[in-house]
Amino acid sequence: MDDDPDDDELPDPGAVAADVDRVMGARMACDHQTLARSLPTVVANARRLVDAGHHAGPALFVRAAVTACLTIKPFGYVDLSARCSERAQLVAAQSDDPADAAAAAYAAAQTALASGTVGGRRRSLSTAVAAAERLGDVGTDSTAENGEPDRAPQYARQVNQPEIAMLDLW
Repeated sequence: MDDDPDDDELPDPGAVAADVDRVMGARMACDHQTLARSLPTVVANARRLVDAGHHAGPALFVRAAVTACLTIKPFGYVDLSARCSERAQLVAAQSDDPADAAAAAYAAAQTALASGTVGGRRRSLSTAVAAAERLGDVGTDSTAENGEPDRAPQYARQVNQPEIAMLDLW
């Protein structure tokens, strides 16, 4: 995440949105060349929109940071993945969008599971379940690409606190 952008001009939000969609697709397609070339700039540009107070900034940043988190974690960069998920959670908390909160909590839970810290796993999973429940509470009826209803909120609600406590046994 670039802390000192070279350019003072704010990136075009439409272009950043297209870039975020492109890297999200690249992650799903395991297109690591595109991710390596594009993801750092996409995250930095989305963060610049957040810093500038642009209304589209938070959602774009959360999507970009979650994509970064889930991209780099399997390669062993758990510390950097945790930083991306923490930043995503901070921005999601400011936006009050339940979808952003659920995505950021999911990324944090994935990172915590990879890190092996029991307390972190329990807290992250509890947060992710709560965020998914809030998402379900707002009546989101999203659909997967195949046209079937998205079952993620339904599955997340099936996880209860005793199951989260079972993480101590892992």
